[in-house]
Amino acid sequence: GRFGLPIPYWDEWDMDVHYLLFPLLNGHLDWAALFENQSEHRIVVTRLINLIGFLANGELDPRVGMVAGALMWSATVALVSTAVFSVLPRRWYPVLVPFWVVAALPFDSVTLFWGGQSQMYALPFTSACVLCLAAAKQPRRYHFVAAAAASTVSLFTMGSGLIAPLIA
Repeated sequence: GRFGLPIPYWDEWDMDVHYLLFPLLNGHLDWAALFENQSEHRIVVTRLINLIGFLANGELDPRVGMVAGALMWSATVALVSTAVFSVLPRRWYPVLVPFWVVAALPFDSVTLFWGGQSQMYALPFTSACVLCLAAAKQPRRYHFVAAAAASTVSLFTMGSGLIAPLIA
């Protein structure tokens, strides 16, 4: 909240303002704009976060993406910790302390101050969802449906290609 930029940064001007907001405000935004490539990435999840944030706030504020990224990263750490707790004996729990320390650090400073980088947190989150669902002891039909949904969403997080779907 103190250091996040309340205005778009670098290619967020092109990605958010040019491809999403101008067409939205001019009444001709179509779904293809969500899938428009940004360099080599297809960042549909990030664009949806930014679009929903704009519609909810009435203004473009990249800090919405920063908060969404923080929530996805926290959920990823919680999912992985829960999965590990389900298989490790209690005496091995202290082994997770270094994981939590490293997980508390951001990927780099840019992802903290650049709302358009929420895809950097969306891919690990969707991949962790797939892994946790795939590791279910007694998989049910909904596990497969949820894993397929998370895999599909992961395709639209960044230049991830088929990483999470292949894991599934």
